[in-house]
Amino acid sequence: MFRRQQSGPIGGLICGLLFAVIGYFVAFTFGKPILDDAKASRDWPSVPGVITRSAVATKRSDGKTMYSFDVVYRYQVEGRELTCNSVFFGGNTSSSNSSAAYKVTGRYPEGAEVDVYYEPENPANAVLEPGTRWQSYIVFGIGLVFLIVGVLVLGGSLFYVLAAGAIIGGAAAGWLGGSSSRQRARDHFAPDFPPSTPSRAVPPPANAKDAEDDGFDVG
Repeated sequence: MFRRQQSGPIGGLICGLLFAVIGYFVAFTFGKPILDDAKASRDWPSVPGVITRSAVATKRSDGKTMYSFDVVYRYQVEGRELTCNSVFFGGNTSSSNSSAAYKVTGRYPEGAEVDVYYEPENPANAVLEPGTRWQSYIVFGIGLVFLIVGVLVLGGSLFYVLAAGAIIGGAAAGWLGGSSSRQRARDHFAPDFPPSTPSRAVPPPANAKDAEDDGFDVG
């Protein structure tokens, strides 16, 4: 019984709201900042830097070996030495295909000199390849998918609940209206008897005794 209730409109409202909240959180808390940084990095200033670590990292996940690049570089901004590991925004992800990771480490071998593009207001936020790539949209896109699905499920369930409420309300109103009509019909066709008045005893006439004794007195 509990499962059937959860799969109904109330369960749809809960699931839709949950999906919408998660999607909004992922899209606008994580995805949009990545995309905004990628777009803004086209205009960031650059300073010389050097690659201090470049390797392909591996890990096991669901029985598969996942590959990712691990590139770290060092640079200075206004005498402050900083390190960062962002090659391009949205790129630090794992894949079962190792070719992408080896391509990145091949472009940036350890000890290579590079141009580092940094955010003027926050120099610790830097990147080697400014601009947007398709990877820059992944997190934002996943969040939007969850948000859209949640809104659709929430809207469909809410429509179902409102429609069911309108049907039930209309049926109840019709039943009440029919009951009132039947009562008015019964009142209309009921016989109209005059109100009964209590009977009162009629006193006998004052000369009733004399009327009964109408003989002659014999002396």
